[in-house]
Amino acid sequence: MFELILIISIASLVAAWSATRWANEMDDYASESLGVWLAKIKDAVDRRLLKDTKQVFNLTNLLKEGFLPTGFADNTTLPYELVINIKDQGVAQCDADKCIRQALTLLIPRPEEYEKARNSNRLGKMMAALAGQGLVVHPLSPARLRGPLADLPNPPWPGLPMLPVGTLATLSVSHSVTSNFGGAYVSPDSGNCDRLQFLSEWVNPVTGKCSCPPGYRSRMISEWKTAPRHDHFGSAEVLRGYICVAPL
Repeated sequence: MFELILIISIASLVAAWSATRWANEMDDYASESLGVWLAKIKDAVDRRLLKDTKQVFNLTNLLKEGFLPTGFADNTTLPYELVINIKDQGVAQCDADKCIRQALTLLIPRPEEYEKARNSNRLGKMMAALAGQGLVVHPLSPARLRGPLADLPNPPWPGLPMLPVGTLATLSVSHSVTSNFGGAYVSPDSGNCDRLQFLSEWVNPVTGKCSCPPGYRSRMISEWKTAPRHDHFGSAEVLRGYICVAPL
């Protein structure tokens, strides 16, 4: 009888150990997969950031614009929320004709996942999958978002909330050179574009008007006269073409 009880006890322990090991292995696979998934999104954000920051950055737009391959998974393997935040220094604040654009891509654990998200083994699997590009809010340093390439406070940017422990992130940085060319346009001698009902290709695509953007100066490059209109009020009109350049 004692031997039977001992065998049952050992079998129960082995079953419990196997179930725990299986659960841990499944979490490891899911964590590695999530890290690889985030690395692919970072690559897409890097390329999208070089283009512009005017549109909202999210997974749907990255897929729609072709920065992620067709069929790319649009959901996470673990209960985390993907958030992409943009920080554009802007032309007005550029130094030495350079603008710094940054994108912080966050994987934030949902409330029901807070406890598991603190697991150092899981964080290690995810960071390893990011191959040195990841940042993390670690349980031992909850006031920092840090990794091999950056060390930021938590919250990392003004306006962002405090990130929970276990948050994973990547930082994309683009240094773009501002252009000395601010577009071109055609204007009548009167300066009244509305009166001529100008075609869209005659206005400056940068401003949508017969004008230069702030900080740029107009330089005339051509001049011609239109044919008179076929009505009693028709008359020839002098048109001038301009380009917009930044002052030296």
